[in-house]
Amino acid sequence: MERRVENLEKVTADINVTLARLDERMGSTATKSDVANLKVWFVLTAIALSGSSFAVARFIA
Repeated sequence: MERRVENLEKVTADINVTLARLDERMGSTATKSDVANLKVWFVLTAIALSGSSFAVARFIA
């Protein structure tokens, strides 16, 4: 019985280490919300640059 308890404690310790590593990785990866916000930023930047380009072209021409 004691051997089973030791094995269980060892497995529990390994699981805790694995969970800690996963938690650390999750803190540094982008979420779906982050990617969506980035897409919105890229689209708005593209629209602003396009508008600026047309305005400059209009003043030059």
